[in-house]
Amino acid sequence: MHLSVNGHLLKIGQLGPDSVILDDLVNLPPCEAEIRMSVDGHETRWQVKLADGISAANPRTSIS
Repeated sequence: MHLSVNGHLLKIGQLGPDSVILDDLVNLPPCEAEIRMSVDGHETRWQVKLADGISAANPRTSIS
């Protein structure tokens, strides 16, 4: 699973209903992003909002 945001492709370690835990940490402002998940060669993508952005100091990122 990956989070595609502002030209970055960040690996997702865990996906929850309202947050993701990222393996790759960067600082990014609030924005729109896309989650990409591949199971058995079938890729699913969906749009999410990062209302609080991403902080390199915290691996958990809120999504909606």
